[in-house]
Amino acid sequence: MYLLEIAVVCIGIFLSVGAYFVGKYVLRIPPAELTYVSIAVSGFLFVLGHVYSRLKDRRDGKRKRAQELFLEWHSKDIRDSRIFVSRWIEAKGESNLQALRTLENLATRAYIDGEGRPNTSIDKHPLDDPEAKEFHFFTIYQFFERWAALIDQYDIDKDLANRYMSSYKPWYLSTFVNHWYRLENDQWIKASLRNILLKVFAVRVDT
Repeated sequence: MYLLEIAVVCIGIFLSVGAYFVGKYVLRIPPAELTYVSIAVSGFLFVLGHVYSRLKDRRDGKRKRAQELFLEWHSKDIRDSRIFVSRWIEAKGESNLQALRTLENLATRAYIDGEGRPNTSIDKHPLDDPEAKEFHFFTIYQFFERWAALIDQYDIDKDLANRYMSSYKPWYLSTFVNHWYRLENDQWIKASLRNILLKVFAVRVDT
């Protein structure tokens, strides 16, 4: 957890002690001139401290984004979508899952035809509402898409995020992401799903 701090301390001690030992016992620099060696070592330590500060900020930022990802997963908006897709799977079954592009097309058609609108004369259960399905399924898909993008840019502590999400990943992989990838015909969505499988779930698929 604190390997960076340990490494910096060890390097600092090594530089300080090593410079003093080399200067006094190897190069046999007069004691009066060892002051210059100390100044040089102080300069190195200053640079080391600056590098450490940058690395620490980077590390802490990646940890924070892993925590934010977990908090987003438990936010009300994501939770509502998780409940929706879970209930949909329980009611309809995995065999009735549709490609994400198909969900988009059905939601567009429903809007054009007036289906799924609040003032429609046909009462639809939310699980059968094409626009609701598109919204909630895409909310889940785009969550994992953002996660994969953060990994791509090295902007998240991948191991910490995996530990936070370890109890959720297997079910969403087997229930949704694998099926979406198999069903999807849209090249861009399929490429995104491939990246999600590789980066988030560590699953390699044939291109």
